[in-house]
Amino acid sequence: TALQASGVPDFVIIAAIAAMPVVELRGALPVGVWMGVPLAKTLALCVLGNMLPIVPLLLALRTPIVQRVLDKPLTKARKKSSEVLGKNRWQALAAFVGVPFPGTGAWTGAMIAFVIGMPIAEAVSSIFVGVLSAGLIVAALVKAGKVGGIIVAAALAGFLIASRFGSKPSSSNAQTAS
Repeated sequence: TALQASGVPDFVIIAAIAAMPVVELRGALPVGVWMGVPLAKTLALCVLGNMLPIVPLLLALRTPIVQRVLDKPLTKARKKSSEVLGKNRWQALAAFVGVPFPGTGAWTGAMIAFVIGMPIAEAVSSIFVGVLSAGLIVAALVKAGKVGGIIVAAALAGFLIASRFGSKPSSSNAQTAS
């Protein structure tokens, strides 16, 4: 790549990609392996890179100017925050961040943690577990190669179709079941 040719070390490239919103670890891990960096080293760099901006982001979200600048993403985070409310919010946030779907990464997790008023230490530990889980899932997919990717894509497509078009039990069906 151009960055490699200019002398930027591979570890900096991988960590920087993992630190970027939207792309995060999910995009950086395959890139690191494509660059020839061993999977275990790439995973460690991706987790580190993905976590680097989280504490500064959580602190910055406390300022009105950042809240104004990030109004749109924070509005989306408020909508997603219902998924992690309750007494098991630490586990719910870790699971939310840990599922490598679009819009469920560390950046969104940090915004959700802010929206629900989660203390920084609790948020960081939960997000870290989620990032590590997502990293292990993506690493397994990268290791599985093309066939594994096709199987996972088919399973995800089936899940999305079922959740979008699947029938929800009506109140009359629920009553007959009891």
